[in-house]
Amino acid sequence: MRILITGADTDLGKELCGGLDELGEILPVGWSGGASVAGYARIDLGDPKAVGACLQGVDAIVHAQPYDPEAVSNEETELLDRLARGSYVLATEAIGAGIKRIVMVGNLDVLDAYPEDYRLCPQFRPRPRPDAAGLAPFLAELTCREIARTGRLEVVCLRMGGLGDPNGTARTAAVESVKEALTGELPKDYSWDLRHVSSDPRY
Repeated sequence: MRILITGADTDLGKELCGGLDELGEILPVGWSGGASVAGYARIDLGDPKAVGACLQGVDAIVHAQPYDPEAVSNEETELLDRLARGSYVLATEAIGAGIKRIVMVGNLDVLDAYPEDYRLCPQFRPRPRPDAAGLAPFLAELTCREIARTGRLEVVCLRMGGLGDPNGTARTAAVESVKEALTGELPKDYSWDLRHVSSDPRY
């Protein structure tokens, strides 16, 4: 299996690159000019030609970039554009390349506005913070969900908490949940599956 991993220049992306290599060849990409991951390439996910070229021969995509929006940009308009448009281009180019599944890694921060005593299952409607760092991961998730609803692409969305935090998402759990999402079967007649990956009983 050839797996493209976006956000390979982030802490989570690096963890996934190292943990998923047993599944096959890893193709790490990201926004920044460099990363300590072998084979890393910088790519603008908003550029259909560049994305289409790097998807040739790819079997599956792990779209980890939305998990860490602050690694994308500190400028609000740019951040929203890069994650929303980038997710749209990635998903539509994946369809064109014949790729069957994207695993998108989002952030549990999209549920931030709920009271602390709520137990939040994936069926709760997102209520993200109104700033760009809160809205951008939600827009990326929404974009992938709507494209999945066309039935032409399977999307498994994994919402995670702070990586390695006691009440967040353990590093091993992050890797194992992505492995399962890449290889497991989806419910019959579903092309969108949303899951929470967290040690926090609230989720």
